[in-house]
Formats: sequence, structure tokens, C-alpha cells
Amino acid sequence: MIGGRHVLPGPLGAKPRRSRAVGCRCWAWRDKRYWRYEEAYGPRDVIGAFEASVAAGLDLFDTAEVYGWGKSEKIVGALARRSEANVVIATKYAPLSGRGGARAIHKGLAGSLKRLGLQRVDLFHDIIRAAETTSAASGCVTTARLPA
Repeated sequence: MIGGRHVLPGPLGAKPRRSRAVGCRCWAWRDKRYWRYEEAYGPRDVIGAFEASVAAGLDLFDTAEVYGWGKSEKIVGALARRSEANVVIATKYAPLSGRGGARAIHKGLAGSLKRLGLQRVDLFHDIIRAAETTSAASGCVTTARLPA
């Protein structure tokens, strides 16, 4: 911990990116099937949750390409782009069967970046097997899509 803030695991850039120890998991944002989005809550609730999180000092927003079938990434990206807060964005790759294994990670990252509307993310990892993704994602750093 540095200055009351936890450093995210692993080196994220030349200067380690810092974030609070607690973040906001955005799984429910736009997930209709499991979380009943637009039935139990809607867009105003999600915007309110983001704004309340930032106001409370939370800056880490965690999403994944499979949360709401990519729709969570779209919301998180839109909110991050319009926010004046310096938010930390984490997203995850889903190693689904038939996807091509570690070879498909670069394509997965490109899809996530497109949905997020961002040039890069602060943390990208495998939703199931982090060690495999870390090895294969190291090439993503050279494309400047992940911090060095």
C-alpha cells in the first residue's frame, strides 16, 4: 500500500498504476438473463452506481467480454470516457471452448477495446486461468494496448 492506496498486482506501466483496494465489479451492468437488467433496474441505476462509486473514491471498474455479452464493456467504456475521474479499467478474456486458446487472446483484447471505446486498458486477464493469459498477453504489451 502506498499513500493509503493499494498498488494493483504486477507492474502496470513504468509508474505502477494505483487503485483503491476495493473496486466496482460491473457484471450486472446490462446483463438481462442473470441480473434482470431493464426488468429490475435500468440505465439510470447503472449511471447512478458509477457516479456514486466515483464520488465514494472508488476508481477500479472491472468488466469482462462475457458480462452481458459485451454490453457491460460498452457501458463501462462510455462512463469512463465521459468521467473526469482518473478511473482504472480492468477487463477479462473468456477462454471459451473452440476459441483458439492462447492464440485468440490478441483478438479478444481487440474486441474488448472496441467495445470499451478505449485505446488501452489498465488490466487484462483471463476470467478463469490467469497464468495462461499472462503468458500469452505479454505480446499485447508490445502493441501498446496494455501498459508495459
